[in-house]
Amino acid sequence: MTEQLNREIANVEFDGLLDAAYANHSVGVTIAAGQGKLERGTVLAINASGKAVILGTDKATGEATAPEARYILNKAVDATDADTVAIAYDEGRFIRQHLIVKEGYTMTAADIDALRVHNICIADEL
Repeated sequence: MTEQLNREIANVEFDGLLDAAYANHSVGVTIAAGQGKLERGTVLAINASGKAVILGTDKATGEATAPEARYILNKAVDATDADTVAIAYDEGRFIRQHLIVKEGYTMTAADIDALRVHNICIADEL
């Protein structure tokens, strides 16, 4: 018996989120409950509890500053009802136009600098 080895087994579509010419790395992060359904490319910040929230989330009561940008979500997740462990990029080069932040929030130069400190570079459309 023979097996056809030239058949299509998967289809990968380029979504424009990252620049594949550069190395990227992912880690597991805990996303705080109440963040809702998050899409791939959501910029995540870390709150005072050490959990990820959508960049642009206001500081919680008692926190000195708003959460700082740190990761970019690798795969869509639902963190509506409970803390959720997800995979997020902690290194790489990403395209600004494909990044997602909290509705009504605009990514600032300080956010981009915070990501750069953690080996995440933001570039304009390729």
